[in-house]
Amino acid sequence: MIRVIFTVLAVFALQCSGCGDNDSGSRVERTSSHDWKTSFSESVQLSADSGKPILAFFTGSNWCGWCKVLNSKILETPVFVEWAKENVIMLELDFPTDYEQSQEIKDQNQQLQKMYGITGFPTIIVMDANGKPILQLGYEDVSPDVYAAKIESAIKKSQTLLKTN
Repeated sequence: MIRVIFTVLAVFALQCSGCGDNDSGSRVERTSSHDWKTSFSESVQLSADSGKPILAFFTGSNWCGWCKVLNSKILETPVFVEWAKENVIMLELDFPTDYEQSQEIKDQNQQLQKMYGITGFPTIIVMDANGKPILQLGYEDVSPDVYAAKIESAIKKSQTLLKTN
């Protein structure tokens, strides 16, 4: 099963090698301290190079109320931003309604939504460089440090399991 996922992701990464963080200037600019990526293939490469897992944020950034709450109360707080810089590759997979994205980004995001079975927003999937999910979360009414600790615990558990196998 892992081989199948990895093969699908590798094929997708090759198909989307032209996908970048710039959507021809049409993307609404974030005022964020995160270095959000929008290219899955770039995130996979950065993850493989750094050993950091990917934190994929499936969001409707301009229409989803809970996405906005998760973003403001957790993801964009100084505590979480500092933790994220050290521990994960941040990938935003946005499904906006009021602005256009490049067709490449739309296709990529829809394919990943389908691949990971995302049926609601916000959804966060923490995954390894092979695209294997480590943890799936939504909004939780906890502090940013508790949210980060939950993610970090799942990452450590995943790494421990890999070492023992």
